[in-house]
Amino acid sequence: MTAEQIWKNDGLIAANCTWLLVSLHKIGERANKPEKNVRFPYQVMMNDTNQSLPVKFRSLKAAYSFFNGEMDANAFSKLIDGGKAKMYFGQGK
Repeated sequence: MTAEQIWKNDGLIAANCTWLLVSLHKIGERANKPEKNVRFPYQVMMNDTNQSLPVKFRSLKAAYSFFNGEMDANAFSKLIDGGKAKMYFGQGK
């Protein structure tokens, strides 16, 4: 996913100097599926040329909490362990 795809398809929800919060439902092939069928519809990633370190969330509330820096490490670990978030290393997928 490139920054061009994000802005072209109105997938950007929020942005700051460090992070981008996007709706994956509005980007690419996922836009053809009903929103309820997208398992991880929200992604927070670094605001850099590669959109590195993407983290996918099932809920917008959790994505905003991570985006704003309000989520502590224990809450984040519980989301990962419970299957309500996924974290990747490297470039965005």
